[in-house]
Amino acid sequence: MKYSDYRSNIKAGDVIATSHRAPWYKSWYDFKIAVVRAATKSTYSHVGIVANWGGRLMVLEAVEPFVRIYPLSNIANEVGEFYHIPIHSKIDFEGCGALDFALSKVGQPYSQIDAVRSVFTRLKSDSRWECAEYVQSCLKEAGVDISDVKSTPEEVVLALQKMGAACILVEKD
Repeated sequence: MKYSDYRSNIKAGDVIATSHRAPWYKSWYDFKIAVVRAATKSTYSHVGIVANWGGRLMVLEAVEPFVRIYPLSNIANEVGEFYHIPIHSKIDFEGCGALDFALSKVGQPYSQIDAVRSVFTRLKSDSRWECAEYVQSCLKEAGVDISDVKSTPEEVVLALQKMGAACILVEKD
């Protein structure tokens, strides 16, 4: 489904996942993502959570060097595709304090070491984030607790699917 046709289905609190499946490496970052996906045998390389500001869909995400707010349309255009995991019907992301929690973490550092550690063990809370740990924490604030799985994009997506969430491929226009 094309982003412009599908955009109205994406709501605050929904999760997006990317797989970064490009067959070429434009940067050192692309190469690192490919290595992580190969080592973990994972479909997904990244997750973030959607917020809505005046009709503009934004993604709250933990990336190098810190937790940031980024336009979803940019992710669609830069990555080429993403997966939409709709869970908005299960939560009120903006009304329950989860958005405030998510925003309070913006600017906190990303931890590449935690990203590697998350493949092997559950992470302990600290002031450094990796993408799946950040999404899990935001969802927990909204009443969706998937902290019993490892903090990897794959585990987050699978846990949400086990709860009945779909996983819809969305492609750039």
